[in-house]
Amino acid sequence: MPPIKRSAELQPLSRDHHRALLVAMRVQHGLDGKPFAGPMVGFDGLLAEANEFYSAHFTDHAAAEEEHLVPALRSANPDAAEHLDRLVDDHRRLSRLLVEAGEQGRSTNERRSALCEFGAVLEAHVRFEERELFAIIEESLAHDVLEAIGERLAEYEAQRDPSCRGGGAG
Repeated sequence: MPPIKRSAELQPLSRDHHRALLVAMRVQHGLDGKPFAGPMVGFDGLLAEANEFYSAHFTDHAAAEEEHLVPALRSANPDAAEHLDRLVDDHRRLSRLLVEAGEQGRSTNERRSALCEFGAVLEAHVRFEERELFAIIEESLAHDVLEAIGERLAEYEAQRDPSCRGGGAG
């Protein structure tokens, strides 16, 4: 599939997706015993990586999407409600899966299953945003609305720790 040309206004969120996909793939491959983008670290290491990613990167990303994109798209395109519901549901599901993966009272298999599902859901979520949701946003929002959102997303990106910003770091 050729690279997707993303509007400049949504690029701060797209840049975040690099790190998300890296974490998703490390979790999925690592739980299968296959190294991916770094050394094998075992379940505890993968869970620590997922939790670090979630708290340091994902929560701010999800909040920015829910604050800036959801209301604008709900207003501009009521037919996009199902996509927006999925966005928010995925955010909640990813949080729940990490909690389940970390619960010491669960069996090892349940914890591994929750972390594996976290990786799969995270990968699917990023691909959904890039391939479907962002295209609907770009088509549905008036240029001035998208521009205003872009300004707020640029501020969001500028306020983040440099390790959280695009490029090779995610």
